[in-house]
Amino acid sequence: MGIYDKGIIGAFSGKVGPVVGAKWRGKDVMRSKPRKSSRPATPKQKVQREKFTLVAEFLRPINPILSRYFGGNTQIETRRNLATSYTMREAIRYEAPDFLWEYNRVLINSSC
Repeated sequence: MGIYDKGIIGAFSGKVGPVVGAKWRGKDVMRSKPRKSSRPATPKQKVQREKFTLVAEFLRPINPILSRYFGGNTQIETRRNLATSYTMREAIRYEAPDFLWEYNRVLINSSC
């Protein structure tokens, strides 16, 4: 991973050929494109992916609100990422084979 500051093309986000541009901890970085794994996902990975999908779909309709009011204005994480992290940690739990929502723990506005 390389950190660049005001390169010839400036900061970019996304894939350009074999390179991916992103912002990491407030710095513009470039890294090589990740390889696709040929190994199947473990049961824990499958559960985590499903949990992430449920939370992302749950928060999608209120994204404009979260992007404006959730958490502090840090340069490291977006407010949506803070909301997703909080919701995954505090408002949903897994009891095989189902996920259970704890709606009283869902936050839309937070100063965390």
